[in-house]
Amino acid sequence: MTVYTKILTPYHLKDARQQRLAVGKSVQSILIELGHLQESDLMETAKSLHSGTVLDLQGKSIPSAIVKTIRSEDALRYAVLPLEKENNTLTVGMSDPSDILARDEIGFLTGMEIKPVLVAHSQISEHIQKYYFSKDSVENILKETMDDD
Repeated sequence: MTVYTKILTPYHLKDARQQRLAVGKSVQSILIELGHLQESDLMETAKSLHSGTVLDLQGKSIPSAIVKTIRSEDALRYAVLPLEKENNTLTVGMSDPSDILARDEIGFLTGMEIKPVLVAHSQISEHIQKYYFSKDSVENILKETMDDD
């Protein structure tokens, strides 16, 4: 992670990993909230480590069927956002696509292959709130679930 660029100390990272289990948030979220890491530093480091796609979610809409592939508590815990599904591959927005633990766990929980794309942490957080916790999103998901029956 960003320890290699000397933004974080190993202690900060160890502490955030321990808190991750207790508070159910991603390591990145904890580090940003504690002020040990700026989102811009995280994005720069992630861009240098991740040779894949970088995605801007501004104005992007995600169908509720895709949102439902990952539970809200898992989206929060791993700071991930499902974006699209093709066959058995789920494209997931992550602020740290190199987080193998998060990728493996989401793959296990969904039963799908995970294709990570780099997304700004703030956009992931914003969209998690929008799609999982806003009144409209909960009502839409409940309505669609009842329509499926």
